[in-house]
Formats: sequence, structure tokens, C-alpha cells
Amino acid sequence: MVCEKTKNLRGSSRRTFLKLTSAIGAAMALDRARVLDVIADSGGSALADEAAKRPRKLFCINDGGGGFAWYTQLFPWPDIADAARGNISYFDPATATPGDTDKPSRVNEYTPFTKLGKGKQMSVMMSGTIMVHSDAHAGPVTMDNGMGLLAAAASIQAVNSALVPVIGIQPFVFGNADGAPGVTQIGSADEMVELFNSAASQYAIQVGSDAELYEAMFKAQAGLLRAADRPTVRRHLDVGRSAAGFLGKNLAALLAPTDDDLARYELGAGVDQVMSQLGRALITASKAFKMGLTQMVIAPGLRGDPHGAFNNVGGMRDTVRRLGLMMDRFMEDLDEVDSGSGRRHSDDVVMLIHGDTPKQPRERSNWDDGTANGTNWVYAMGNGRLKTGAFGVYSADDGGPVHSVNPATGELDPNRSSASTTSQVNAAILYALSGDHEVVKRYYNGNESYNGYIVEDVDG
Repeated sequence: MVCEKTKNLRGSSRRTFLKLTSAIGAAMALDRARVLDVIADSGGSALADEAAKRPRKLFCINDGGGGFAWYTQLFPWPDIADAARGNISYFDPATATPGDTDKPSRVNEYTPFTKLGKGKQMSVMMSGTIMVHSDAHAGPVTMDNGMGLLAAAASIQAVNSALVPVIGIQPFVFGNADGAPGVTQIGSADEMVELFNSAASQYAIQVGSDAELYEAMFKAQAGLLRAADRPTVRRHLDVGRSAAGFLGKNLAALLAPTDDDLARYELGAGVDQVMSQLGRALITASKAFKMGLTQMVIAPGLRGDPHGAFNNVGGMRDTVRRLGLMMDRFMEDLDEVDSGSGRRHSDDVVMLIHGDTPKQPRERSNWDDGTANGTNWVYAMGNGRLKTGAFGVYSADDGGPVHSVNPATGELDPNRSSASTTSQVNAAILYALSGDHEVVKRYYNGNESYNGYIVEDVDG
């Protein structure tokens, strides 16, 4: 029976109720549909609908210090991959083949997502300019009006009731946008698991000081216990601090990378620490996404400046292979049906990769930091809402054309630099998250269309 007090919760009490109820359900290993049923029974269908709102989740890799260049080996510019000259900055031109994308692209044996269909391929979009050796370069992910892409994305996702809305593993870029929640900052991927325990403790304190919220949580937990049919849990679960303890213990067991996870991601002994940390972030993020505990994870990439990478092609090949493998494993881990929406978790996530400099594609001997005209770009997997492939051209010839596209049409435009299409690229990524032009307009107020980057009505 619907409780009127629960139904009428407002403000922070309402948000805390949704966050804790969802988190406790996750800790009990209840599927999402049963948790939503309990919320509906406790507070009515409107409250359950609020808990079920689904802007897509976002995993973002911020790779600085030159580390952003590694992704050019997985998602090369076609003209670069096709060039036969020995000084081109691409590790294996002999294996490059056209990708299954809307725009031209090249893939190799290590490129991730190639078996997932056209809609899940990477979009390479020129955006911003380079800032060499920066660990937190905001240019490619900041619109002309000063809005930060990550902050705007978090604002869009704020309709969801995640226990920890945004996790940022330092260093990272976030920016500013109206309605954006704060970022919960941590120093490493290993701290992600404990983070949820801490958040649960904070919300438990709020429950104890709010009589109506306490009553609502007590009734909701009773419903969750009945749904879980686990009487042994009852003695451990109470409203307040003991509930937080239960959450911390059970969420830690569910979120921590297992031995099997580490084996599948090839994160055994001897793996480079930065590679291991990125892999662990992907593992825990996939688990937290499926449990509805967070909406966004921002993680640093490989960071180390690979000037001499081409001096050891074997080592370079292994780095590229591992990077692609971990991204594939992440999508595999999300390839489960969400009982709350009936969709696969892998259909409700966007991936974004940005950084300081992709380095010079025409110079491998020292893999120079600069690019033609200071050109920069981002990689985005828009999950069916972005056209895929390379938006722009980067010629392999010294002095050859390097330019972006007309954002309204997506066609090559020699008059468009990467800096001139930043806002439209950012807007397109917001569309990939929301699927709603009206939502995008809250953050992008430019006069130029971004329709050349997007696929309309993919869900319709």
C-alpha cells in the first residue's frame, strides 16, 4: 500500500530515499525491476518513475601528459593509416582495413567494438586545440559559452537517483554547468569501492535526523526484505548506521574486481600501474553502472608521454592490444539486460575520450607533441545516436589538408578548424546522452546546428 508520507517526500529527503532504496536493493542483489516495484508500493508510481529515468551513463577517459596519443593507434585517421611511408605515426599500416562506420574509418586487429555493429563504433570528431603536457586540458570539452561538457552531462543525468552521481579519479576535467552535481573526487580506482560505503554512511546520518524519511526508509526496507526473501539479512539491516554498515560490506563484495575480472582484463602481476588502474576503473564502473549506483565515472588514461614508443614496436603493440582489450571487456560486462528498462546496460552507456594532444600523426621518430594547426579531437562512442567514423581529414602529406566538417551536414569543410567545431561536437555528445534536442538547448545556445554528427530517433 502506498504510504502518503513517502509519496510526499520532497527535496533532499526525496532524493535520499531514492538513492538509499536503490543502493540497498543493489546490495541485496535484487534486480532493478523488483526495486522499482518496492518504490512504487511505498511511494506511488510517480516516485518509481522518477527512480527509473534513464539518461545514459558516461564513462570518460581524460588522458593527458601525451598519453592521449595512444588512441590514435586504435582509431587512426584514414589517410594516416593508409600511408605507406615509414615515418607515419601508425604502428601497423599493413593491417588497417575500412571500418563499418557512417564516415570513413580504419580499424585494426586491436580496435575495440568492431563486432558490436555500426552504431557502437567510435566517432572521431575534431574539437578544441592542443595543450601539450597538460593532465587536465579542458579545451576540447568546453563550449563557447563556457559550459563544460562533463558538467552539462552530469546535470542531464541528475534526474537519476544514483548514490554517488559523479566519480572523478584525479586528475580530471569537469567544468561548470547549471544544475550539475558536485564531483566525488578520489585518487585512484582502488578507492572507488570504499567510496560507496562512505556515501551510504553520510546518507544514513541524514535518515536518522529526519523523522518522515526514517519512517519511509523503514517501510521501504521491509519491502525490499520481502522481495529478496532473505531472512538472514534482517538481523543485519536496520535504518540508519547499521544499514550503512550492511551497504558498505555488501557493496564492497559486489563492486570489487574479482580474480576472474582481473584475468579477463589481463591485469595480472607485472602490468604497468597506469594500465592496471584504468582497467580496474572500467571493471568497477561497469558493476556500479549495472547496479544504478553512479551515472558517470571520469578516469585518467595512460598519461605517460610516449615520445619513444615507435622505438619498441613490440612493446607498443602490446600497449595498444591491452588498451583495446579492456575497452571490449567493459562493453562485454555491460551486455546484460536491465530488468528495470528491458534494455541492455551496454545500450545505455556513452564513452568519451579526450586529452591534451594526440601528437603528430606524420612524425614517428620522436612522435612530436604538435599537430598541424594545433588540431585536436575527441573520441566518442555514442551508442547509436552519433554517426560513426572520422569527421574531418588529416592528410599524411606534409602541408596537406587538415580540417573539420560542417557541423550541420557532417560534410568536409576546408574552412573549419577543430577549434571552430568544439561547441557543436560537445552538443552532439550531449544529444548522445539525452536523445533530446530540448535538453541539449539548456546547455548549447549556439546558432549552428550539430545535426551532421547525430543520428535522429534511434529509440523511436
